[in-house]
Amino acid sequence: MRIRILLIAFVLVLAACGDDDAGTTSTTAPPATTAAPATTAAPTTTAAPATTTTTTAAPTTTTTTVAELMEPTGLITFVSTDDVGRWFISVIDPVTGEQTDLTDPEMMTVLMPQWSNGGDHIAFWIWDAAGETFIFTMNADGSDITQVTDFSTAVADWHPDDTALIFNNDSEGEVPDTPDLGVMNLDGSGFMQIVDSDPTMDFGAHWSPDATSVLFISDRTGVFAVHLLDAASGEVIELIPPPDYGISQANWSRDGSRIVFTSFSEGHADSDIWVANADGTDPVLLTDHPGTDEDGTFSPNGDWIVFTSDRSGRFDLWIMRSDGSDVRQLTETANGTMWADWGP
Repeated sequence: MRIRILLIAFVLVLAACGDDDAGTTSTTAPPATTAAPATTAAPTTTAAPATTTTTTAAPTTTTTTVAELMEPTGLITFVSTDDVGRWFISVIDPVTGEQTDLTDPEMMTVLMPQWSNGGDHIAFWIWDAAGETFIFTMNADGSDITQVTDFSTAVADWHPDDTALIFNNDSEGEVPDTPDLGVMNLDGSGFMQIVDSDPTMDFGAHWSPDATSVLFISDRTGVFAVHLLDAASGEVIELIPPPDYGISQANWSRDGSRIVFTSFSEGHADSDIWVANADGTDPVLLTDHPGTDEDGTFSPNGDWIVFTSDRSGRFDLWIMRSDGSDVRQLTETANGTMWADWGP
């Protein structure tokens, strides 16, 4: 089951590929709010972090219920699964455990919701009956669902000022299933490819809180590692090499001082949550569960991390303090939950 879900996750990363229509919508003008490199040529420079020294936290195996007193604030959005395997977006209060469903699984199959920085909107992407993928947004209460892209795109993240999105997509004429990174204003203007490095895979991007750089996953060095794009110069460096077989996901803390990431083993039978400094130094292992712990996201104050785990026998959301202690189960569902993002 772990392998099946991890493979699904990789398929979803690749799902933004293979539609050359993106090339017909391109423009040389970057989003008005986005600092984009002067060229879309593939960056070639690679630098290693100053140190790769690894330490290991000793996470507790004790779990508690969400009814107990907790410090975190802000709602968590995530994907739930219904009885027939369809996905829909929900939100949950990490203190009370109160859950609200926002989308109808009979209307659309939704994936990977992401809070806007202001907390008033959620971006997500859908996989339609024809196998096409598009990005949508909606209000925080699930109303006003709006299509943003009309070409193959997936895995969206918000610019810090919430006026533009960054996402996976393919460039025209390139090898299928080799995603690049594009940006576009919410009104559909200013599309631009900011990472275009065929045939490598570049995906899962997140702007830094100050909008000066972009964090993303790439296999351009031969393994899936965390890379950093300087938004002004277009220079790309390898920021965090994988402590195990590869890295599948990474994201910033809201103050930009730390990075949480998921490292997986060969065969994807095991994955764990790590944190590192913003410059890639001092990676620390937070979970050591013999199964799947993945897709970590910091709480607004940086003191907590929400993640997906199968430690209960199915995939549910768990939270822990950002040092790996005080692990708590957040959801307990029959069909599984995943892809959480912690809102402001």
